[in-house]
Amino acid sequence: MKKKVKGLKLSVFNTGIVLLSCVLYVFLLVTTSDAAKNYEQLVNTADAYIRLEDAAKDVQRASDYLTEHVRLYTQTLDPQYVRLYFKEASVTQRRERALELMREYSLDPSRDEALERAVESSEELMVREIYAIALIASAQGHDDHDLGVQLADDVLDDAEKRLTPSQKINKARGMLFDQKYQDTKNKIYRNLDFFTGGVLYATQDHLVSGLNQLSGSIRNQRILLTVLIILNCVTFFVITFLVVKPLKVCIQCVQERSMFKVIGAYEFRYLAQVYNEIWTRSDALAASEAFLRTKAERDALTAIYNRYMFQQVCELLKDSDSPMGLVLVDVDKFKEVNDTYGHSAGDRALIRVAQILTESFRDSDHVFRIGGDEFAVILPTVNLGSGERICEKLRYVNRILSDPGEGGIPLTLSCGVTFSPAGYRDGLLEQADRAMYTVKQNGRNDCMIYSEDMGG
Repeated sequence: MKKKVKGLKLSVFNTGIVLLSCVLYVFLLVTTSDAAKNYEQLVNTADAYIRLEDAAKDVQRASDYLTEHVRLYTQTLDPQYVRLYFKEASVTQRRERALELMREYSLDPSRDEALERAVESSEELMVREIYAIALIASAQGHDDHDLGVQLADDVLDDAEKRLTPSQKINKARGMLFDQKYQDTKNKIYRNLDFFTGGVLYATQDHLVSGLNQLSGSIRNQRILLTVLIILNCVTFFVITFLVVKPLKVCIQCVQERSMFKVIGAYEFRYLAQVYNEIWTRSDALAASEAFLRTKAERDALTAIYNRYMFQQVCELLKDSDSPMGLVLVDVDKFKEVNDTYGHSAGDRALIRVAQILTESFRDSDHVFRIGGDEFAVILPTVNLGSGERICEKLRYVNRILSDPGEGGIPLTLSCGVTFSPAGYRDGLLEQADRAMYTVKQNGRNDCMIYSEDMGG
């Protein structure tokens, strides 16, 4: 029964992270939009206050300008000041435009009455100033062309028209410099100051409210950004320890050809478990195949390669361009060994021959048991020049086998050696066999290199 896999599922985690991130980003966008609106509101409020403050100053400056020029006219009797007065009053109209702006940007409706009172006082003052201008113009005989404006005929009544020029001038001057004139101007200033003060307080309230809202929006942004940073850290941690690290471990296990360690997220654990099951089965199958292959390739008694593998190696060497040597070995009078010492002793003797032959030749050489008491050695990359050295090696093997020590069975070998300049070729085995047969004819216990005079 398959073991239940535990661990964090990356698919679930990924879906959760995506959804949570989307929600957080939506809130962050909303909060950012609120912060932008609050900031814009602060800017607009501050701009409105600045405009109102400038407008109040313009009203005062325009009023002072009119006062200055009408007074200059009464003092200097120069009509150019009248022209400048009416240009400001009728063309430039700083006062009227400023008052209109103040009405438009008013932030405190409860203070609008003060603004209207200031307007009324300003109009009242202007009526008084035009009356004074009419008196001076009448006294000096200035006509509409001199003044640059047409004064109404009913500005002065009949009694005032009968006044002497000196009386008219003195009366005009008195109207512009008396206490009533100054009180009216002060009334204008007070109402403007009252209105401006209300605007200031309203502006402060709006600014405080806007700053609080902006501060709240910024605080929410910080909270959301902090949560997003934490979310990124969690994602980084999950990716590092549940994805990247398990991947490295899996790669290492593949390189080492070992089972996966069951670590990481659910998907990696599930993959590791399935892989390990497959690996276990394939490992068992590979072991079974290796066992069967060993049985097919190795001699059951001596554990060296068998005749089948000898034929396979010879077949492969047919395509080789390198020189090679072949040694054929036969245990002398092996039948007598079996008859004298028994088959078990004979088996042990064959094992000893295989062991000594394997130890005596190079790792690149191949030793085979090709028959009951017959062995063969394939020597890659050797040529006829190495023949005597190989024979000396085989004679040394004979000396070791012939003196086994106490309890051992003395043995000798008859060996035939042949060479090929380029890989294995047909007839090579027969040449080695002919050389070995020649040794047997000459008394056994020796080694001989094949030559053409041996026939075969």
